[in-house]
Amino acid sequence: MLDAITLALTDLPTAWRVAGAALVVLVFGVDLWRAGRRTRAEPPGPALELRRLRHRVRGLRAVLVGGCAALVGAGLLLDAGALVGLALVIGLEELYETTMVLGLLRWGLRVETEAEAEAEAARAAP
Repeated sequence: MLDAITLALTDLPTAWRVAGAALVVLVFGVDLWRAGRRTRAEPPGPALELRRLRHRVRGLRAVLVGGCAALVGAGLLLDAGALVGLALVIGLEELYETTMVLGLLRWGLRVETEAEAEAEAARAAP
């Protein structure tokens, strides 16, 4: 155990840099999550809800990736290879999943925006 603590202290700058970067990502993610709740005053409709959901998914993504980066930092600090590997696997899997969700939301927002524009054009035409 003493050897692990000594090794962690010799590699302290790298671990603290990773942990600091993870903290920045976590704060950024929480800010994005809150930004999704205070979307500009827009007319209610499906497009607005999709925008809010997209902001929340981006915030969730940043929080999950930041949390996994913090676990990588902790794993490096404690010299726990299993923790580093597990954090990387979970982080990359969550990154993949949120990328798929954001792609579907982008597609849905485009479809809803086009539908709203067509409906507006039909109302404006005599």
